[in-house]
Order: sequence, then structure tokens, then C-alpha cells
Amino acid sequence: MEEVNELKTNLSTLIESCKVIYEEYKQKRETVMQMRKKHQQEFDYNAAWGSTAVPPKAPAAAVNGEDSGYYRALYDFESRNADELSFPAGAIIQVSQTEVEVCAS
Repeated sequence: MEEVNELKTNLSTLIESCKVIYEEYKQKRETVMQMRKKHQQEFDYNAAWGSTAVPPKAPAAAVNGEDSGYYRALYDFESRNADELSFPAGAIIQVSQTEVEVCAS
């Protein structure tokens, strides 16, 4: 019977230790989450693109549903750098296969 009481005491001690450790974990996790949120607010990942708006997922649609290298622009695009082209919505843009391969690598 004495062994059972000793095991109960040990188990109670372990449970209390786990509660303390878990509370400490929750506090540290909350601190990290606040730091992460603050960092995301301070650093605008989209600033290099000149806008914080989320860009559309599909900038162009294949003409006639084929991957022919011709695409219709779904929205106006204003170039931001010297190596970019501006175009209006509805413009037909020809993309060569070599350009696609270069961009993919």
C-alpha cells in the first residue's frame, strides 16, 4: 500500500510539473506569435513591387484555350522596371517557348 501512495505522490508531482511547463510554453509561444505579427507589419514583402495589393493569380489567359504562345492580358499592367513591358487589358501577347524555359529555370 505504501508503494501505491508513493506512486500517487510521484504522479501528482509530475502532473504539477507538466502544468508549470505548459504554462511557460504558452507564454513563450504567445511572445513569439506577437513578435512574428509585429515583424510582418513592419516589413512589407510587396513593397518592391510598388503595391501591397495581392496580384491576380492568372495574369493572362491562353487564346483559344491552347498553349500556342499567344496570351490575352486579363488586366492592365504598368511596367515598374526598365526590362518590363506595359500593356492594356485585352492585349494579345506572344510568348516564345525559349522565354518560358528561361523563366522556369
